[in-house]
Amino acid sequence: MSTRQGKLSVWVRGLIAAAAALILDSVVYLIALANGASMIVDQGGQELALGYGGIVAAAVLPLALGGVIVWLLVRWKPVLWTWFAWIGLVFAVASSPASVVAAADTATGVSLATMHVIAGVVWFAALMIGRTRTAATTAAELGS
Repeated sequence: MSTRQGKLSVWVRGLIAAAAALILDSVVYLIALANGASMIVDQGGQELALGYGGIVAAAVLPLALGGVIVWLLVRWKPVLWTWFAWIGLVFAVASSPASVVAAADTATGVSLATMHVIAGVVWFAALMIGRTRTAATTAAELGS
């Protein structure tokens, strides 16, 4: 079974998503700092200041590891490719309000929520752009 859709393997697409998220999240981080965001969040009653290292880790690790995990799983069942693209997008968007709630100020909350959405969108785009579709893959995804 192939884990390639188009020309790129899933794990390569995960790395591309991680790189794109890092670049875009870095821009959001710099804009947030320039506009007075404290980048402080409440973690179980303790205030935590988010530095650039935390932004890098949060942008790169989930997407890179997700790419490898999905690569392993689609080797077993290729029809999961589309499901994982959607699951990643929905999870990232659904988790973004938590950033707003935990943030010490609105600018921090909005910037962190934006980073969540960016992660979801680049994950989805990386997995779906250039993906080849055949009658066989469409039928398999529909359970035919």
